Amino acid sequence: MKKMFFTLFFIASIFSVIAQEKPRVAVVTLQVTNKVNLQIPDINPRNPPRILTLQEMLSNADIIVGAITTEVVNTNRFRVVERSRIDKIMREQGFQRSSLTSEQVVKVGRLLGVNKIITGEYSEDGYNSTVNIRLIDVETGDIEAAASYQFNSRYLVDLSKTLVKQLLR
Repeated sequence: MKKMFFTLFFIASIFSVIAQEKPRVAVVTLQVTNKVNLQIPDINPRNPPRILTLQEMLSNADIIVGAITTEVVNTNRFRVVERSRIDKIMREQGFQRSSLTSEQVVKVGRLLGVNKIITGEYSEDGYNSTVNIRLIDVETGDIEAAASYQFNSRYLVDLSKTLVKQLLR
């Protein structure tokens, strides 16, 4: 009788832990868009737009994804998939990291075995950067939440330095 009680208690404990398990999430790369328009007649020659190369934009997008990943981990609401696993799946599928379609994002999420995926866009207009992100349910493909943030693109390096200083103090 005592043995059966402990067995039932053990099984109930396992189900309780499974029921409380945090959802798994992957933060994938952001699509990048350069929206600089040099034909605008009112460009200030003292403060011309900064035109980034595709490589610079991809590098900035990686920095932003890293910062988003860190913030998601720090919420303690999700189990977050390591970046190298995401990159491996994307290479195996032949997906371009800067131009994932919604269907490809959901497919990457399914292949990773995650419940949710965070994706979005990063754009530059020569003066400002805009990041739009979405939390997508992998099973349904529905957008559960979205956020947008605009900042002066010249401060991205300062932002990363500040984050590292906070981390290593």
